Amino acid sequence: MKHNKHILIISDPGLNSVLSGFTAMPGNMQAYFASDEERAIEMANNQHFDLAVIDNTNNYIDNKKLSVVLPILLPDIELVAYKGESLTELKEEIQKVFDFQKYQRIKRMLVLDSSSREDINKLPPFSSN
Repeated sequence: MKHNKHILIISDPGLNSVLSGFTAMPGNMQAYFASDEERAIEMANNQHFDLAVIDNTNNYIDNKKLSVVLPILLPDIELVAYKGESLTELKEEIQKVFDFQKYQRIKRMLVLDSSSREDINKLPPFSSN
């Protein structure tokens, strides 16, 4: 069963017509808007988000503060910076992030699923990379 992906968009939808297009998200994605960093922090403190899109074109949003605070509140959150690209390009970038997360989960499962009897008592090799 797939769970809905919750996307926090930090932007003023009245000022940014491209990001306001996120109100109609495809499939299992739901978008939530925060018009400034204080509201975004409050929302992240009260709700789980899988990804946050930070509007770097809005000078009133402190993206450095958000880049520090959001991962503290939500350690698994992915941050995407909006730099003025089209809505289609941004949606593709978001999909790439979710695809990468899915591939990482599959990779972890494959590493943990050893079919060899001799490897059953060994831990997978560790890499600091």
